[in-house]
Amino acid sequence: MKSFNKLFLFLLGGIVMLSSCKGLVDDLNDDPNNFTDATAELLLNQAMLNIASVGEADPARIAAMFTDQMTGSDRQYTSYNAYNVTANNFDAIWEDVYQRGVTQAQLAKEKAVAEGNPIFQGMAQILEAYYFGEGAALFGDVPFSQVNDVDQFPDPQYEGQMTVFDGVQKLLDEGINNAGDFAAGNQIFNTGASWAEIGYALKARYYMVTKEYGAAKAAAENAGFTSDAKSVKIIHTTANFSENLFWQFEVEQRGGYLTWGNSYLWSMLNDTMTVYRGNTKTDEGARFAYYASGTDLNTSATGLFAVDSDFSIISYEEIQLILAEAALRVDNTDLTTALDALNNVRNGWDAKLGTDVYQDYDLADFEMGGIANTEDESQSGALIREVLEEKFISVIGPPTFYDVNRTKNMLNVPIKNTNAVTIPQRFLYPQTESASNANFPGLVDLYEPTEANN
Repeated sequence: MKSFNKLFLFLLGGIVMLSSCKGLVDDLNDDPNNFTDATAELLLNQAMLNIASVGEADPARIAAMFTDQMTGSDRQYTSYNAYNVTANNFDAIWEDVYQRGVTQAQLAKEKAVAEGNPIFQGMAQILEAYYFGEGAALFGDVPFSQVNDVDQFPDPQYEGQMTVFDGVQKLLDEGINNAGDFAAGNQIFNTGASWAEIGYALKARYYMVTKEYGAAKAAAENAGFTSDAKSVKIIHTTANFSENLFWQFEVEQRGGYLTWGNSYLWSMLNDTMTVYRGNTKTDEGARFAYYASGTDLNTSATGLFAVDSDFSIISYEEIQLILAEAALRVDNTDLTTALDALNNVRNGWDAKLGTDVYQDYDLADFEMGGIANTEDESQSGALIREVLEEKFISVIGPPTFYDVNRTKNMLNVPIKNTNAVTIPQRFLYPQTESASNANFPGLVDLYEPTEANN
């Protein structure tokens, strides 16, 4: 991967759409189209805005198809649905992670240091960690410490996935220390969380990827995601180019390509299917209607993918369920912590849907013969399964892809390619890397587990 020019053109139109640029573009030439410099704040805006390209666009859709949360139903998406992908299918994703993500965050960090602004520096470090973390979780070994040092490393080395995650955790620690309690809500993020809380939430996500469950539990507790108000959501409106990206894809761009079809998630919520997960304390009818319109995505005004529906990049549900699973992985007798977190999520869904169909589970429900022990497992095993199942339904996209592979497909997500023995373990390295980076590691098979999942 060639290091990117540090003055490459920003996606200014998207920033103007979501946040005012007034006061953010000092020191420009008379020609308003000729950038010579930008403040840390402008660079941070771009790095924040671009998160939607990773958490809500192609990576989310592909991950959802690979894990059978969704179905690729038309044209090239039928190939994606059967895991038939090629390296050039991932060129744009790599660019969003590195050129529009890492590079912008690093530029913002450098600018914040020059401006003597530790809060902005911390925000940039947390954003930089997000992009490196998602890149490592999706692709495995990736360039890290040599990125954007073009003079010394014109062709950055790929570093081991676990090494990269160590660096990501250090970046997050530094970002948390610098940004502190500075509020993260703005014209791009709808959240009541502070930047430190976002940093801890990301630490919890990546510690789960690396199976460091004690650290994941502590980070999830420190994140303080005690309600949906703390979820980090990309703000969407009905204004042109600011719509929900799933809505854009389904309604304006490629209608019918992506559906719920007979996906595993759709079937789990559908009371006519054998894998329906309802019981005497759980009625999934309202959530099914919120997600789906028949077999299509519900893009109506009351649906999950409404035109102006904010999309969670880091959700309350994800962090509560990390806390639940990690508690049991550390101590399989810590049933109360796990049960409380699971019930918090169930209560949150009742609040979101305006229903009262998720009654609190109690520990007896997970005993042998209990309504939530469907596989004749131990009490803790049944509770872990329920937590993973709830997370599979509640969190769309990359985090679920990480979970399915981390747990060796404990939920028995169907394999949709008859020639495969597992779902894809990673995204393919892009064609652009093999063509431009002398240190490209060579082709790595889609089904080769990443270092964390070996």
